[in-house]
Amino acid sequence: MGCVAHVKPWVSTENHESVSHECQERMRRTKAVLDEVARESERLADWLYFVYVPALAEGGPTHQRLFDAIETQWQQANHVSDRLPIAPLRSLIPLIVGGFALKMGGSHELISRNFLSNEPPTFTRSYLINALVEHDCYVAGDNSEAYKQKQRESYRIQWFSWQHHIQLLVQFLLQWDQAARTLFKNKLG
Repeated sequence: MGCVAHVKPWVSTENHESVSHECQERMRRTKAVLDEVARESERLADWLYFVYVPALAEGGPTHQRLFDAIETQWQQANHVSDRLPIAPLRSLIPLIVGGFALKMGGSHELISRNFLSNEPPTFTRSYLINALVEHDCYVAGDNSEAYKQKQRESYRIQWFSWQHHIQLLVQFLLQWDQAARTLFKNKLG
């Protein structure tokens, strides 16, 4: 969580015990509100856990459920083109969601957030191309430099199409984030 005692242990607190109690109370309250969110929308609760309060997340199964839900809804919403293979795009979902977690949440406390930032994470073209190439290498079982170079060149040539779909994915995730934060604030009361 984002309690001063946990995030900045070097900060002296006169009454460390009361700060610790306050942190535990905030954690309990956050968990209770997230449970209410989950009753209404499990996918949005998974998003909030992953992006804003990973310390409370259940880990692997929750993350996979989140990535699967994003993939399914994103494909339905955007009618992904048959020209681009979906598997490489699917491989970028955890990477981009992780970027949201680093940019917007991390270990910050959800309760005390004003949610002023609505900026998506940014990734360089070469970083995304390398991630796509790594996925291709894994699928093909070929980790040779020649294969990597061939794949990189292919992605560079087709980058405009890939970039368009990646931007659609980021915009879609911004909408998810907004919906999740709104639902959390409504449940928080």
